[in-house]
Order: sequence, then C-alpha cells, then structure tokens
Amino acid sequence: MSASAGPRIEELPERSVAVLAHPGTLADLDRTRRLLYQDLIQQEAVGGPSMVRFDEAEERIDILVQAAPGYHGAGSIGVETLEAGPHAVLDYEGPEAGIAEAKEKLRRWAEAQGHEAAGRMIQVHLMDTIEDETEQQLQLPLRLRS
Repeated sequence: MSASAGPRIEELPERSVAVLAHPGTLADLDRTRRLLYQDLIQQEAVGGPSMVRFDEAEERIDILVQAAPGYHGAGSIGVETLEAGPHAVLDYEGPEAGIAEAKEKLRRWAEAQGHEAAGRMIQVHLMDTIEDETEQQLQLPLRLRS
C-alpha cells in the first residue's frame, strides 16, 4: 500500500449529494455510477467527484455525486446532505487491491486516536485507474468515543 498523506483528522464542510443505492458489490459500481451521472448531466447539476458510501461489511453501498445547488433528483435518485464535522481522512494512491487494507488502516487509526465512526465510510474517486493505479480519498465521519 502506498499513501501520499498519512491518516489525519479534517473538518469537512457540509455537502449536498445525489444518492443512488447500488444493488451490487464494490467490484461492479460503474453501471450505477453512470445512471447517476446521466441524471446529473441532464439537469446540469454535477458539482464534484463521485463517491462510494458503504458500511464496514460492504453490504450496503450507495453511489454519491456532489450535486450543484437546486438539484432535486429523479426516480430512485435521492438528495442528501453530508454533515459537516470531523472526519478521519486518508489519501490513497496505489493498486486497487490495496484499498481494503487502507480502509482498515484508517479505522484502526481513528480508534487509536480515541474516536469511533459516526457514520459510514466514504471513498472519494479522485482519478480513474491507470495501469492498476488508483487515487482515492477515504473519509470516515467521527465522534469521540464515550
């Protein structure tokens, strides 16, 4: 695993996102991602990169795209606000196969800092995979462990 910046805590701003539940696994996201982008493009509302939100077991997966103000979604596409606040963040650059290890590293690091997850982890897609190298940012919303 290679990472350009080690785990850290960042205060992330509130973000409005278009949300579409993904019926498959992390290995087959593209079809769902395309459906979401098609709607955003038709409404001229693409506001940022695509993201994947998942639970620890990766059984519940949503595709998210930051949406421009005024976007209302259509059909099964919803709109949510990602809350502002502290997040454990890890920038990942490396092979796709190393992302699972990076996710676990971030979770363990947050716990060692006295935090626990306050929601599901988000994987922000920063760059398409080229020759099995990907660039992602992992974000885990936090709260202090009680």
